[in-house]
Amino acid sequence: MRNRDNGREIIEKLCADTWRELYGFIYYRVQNREEAEDITQETYAKAISYLHRNDVDILECRSYLKTIAMNIIRDQWRAKKRRGSSVNIEELKPEETALEDFTDSLSDRDQIEGAIRVLQLRAVKALARMLATELDKEER
Repeated sequence: MRNRDNGREIIEKLCADTWRELYGFIYYRVQNREEAEDITQETYAKAISYLHRNDVDILECRSYLKTIAMNIIRDQWRAKKRRGSSVNIEELKPEETALEDFTDSLSDRDQIEGAIRVLQLRAVKALARMLATELDKEER
């Protein structure tokens, strides 16, 4: 940064002006709050480090920050792809896993049934209004 005396204020302003948009941009891609927070912090750390080392001003800082964030996200995706996922078969407990899956299924089913009941109630009320309107027309 060109003016090192007010560098801290510039960094604070940069973060205050861009963090919400940057975090939303990152969260949309990773769909995980903790991961989005970590990537947001890492993005600012890299950007600020670059600005200090190269003594430059970034005019279009939003796109610059998003570029850094996307590079970090891509690096993480590549690392995950190389690592793959592992499961320790010894730690698996089929009875607990089956019970958890069944419980989640019941919870989802209850939510769906509740939503359907609301929709049915609305449909019945709408039908009653329509029938009442038709009866009023026939009586005239």
